[in-house]
Amino acid sequence: MDTVAEFQPAAGELVTSDGVPTGIPRTSERIVKWEFQPGHKPFQSYQLPKWVRHPDAQKPSMNLQPEDYMGSKRRHNIHSWNIAHIGAQCAMFEGQGFKMLEKATPEEINAQDTLEGFTPLHWAVLSDNPKAVIWLLKHGADKDIKDIQGRSAEDLVEDYWGDFHQRYWGHAPKQDGLPQVDKVLPKRLKQMKEAFKLTFAANEFDLEGYKNINV
Repeated sequence: MDTVAEFQPAAGELVTSDGVPTGIPRTSERIVKWEFQPGHKPFQSYQLPKWVRHPDAQKPSMNLQPEDYMGSKRRHNIHSWNIAHIGAQCAMFEGQGFKMLEKATPEEINAQDTLEGFTPLHWAVLSDNPKAVIWLLKHGADKDIKDIQGRSAEDLVEDYWGDFHQRYWGHAPKQDGLPQVDKVLPKRLKQMKEAFKLTFAANEFDLEGYKNINV
């Protein structure tokens, strides 16, 4: 299999320090779909017309990451979210949210936003992300911090768990083509309550990617 180091860009093509043409996402970002995968040679090794576009080419404005919604890349951040707020909301993307949490400072882990005074711990509850609750508590999150309505993150579990976002429902049992909510919700709610005790018990409704995240 060809590697990035073996890649040779066309003459006159703009490249970055690692030798890859600009506009082509890196394999480490998991956006690249074909180039450098088994059975696929470097794109420039093929004799193709100039009008043929690289299959992984994306305009910069299309290559968005969760960090973009904090206000980077000229986007507004009206709720004063930091990287821990966003990471706690991100229960998908093969653990990408936890990579963001790892970058957070102790101050950011307990920072309150300007929306409702929510900390990252509040957002982990609202986003159905029990493993983020465990991670945050293990890394210094103060579970007694209250939002502007006087509620701690744990206070939100019963009535507001998953109110902002819920993890993928693809494995949920179905009846007449619709997920059976009454079978999934009790187990998801139990997971969130157990998270505040620093435990996580996977069940049949969890995706493998989420099960594999170690906290």
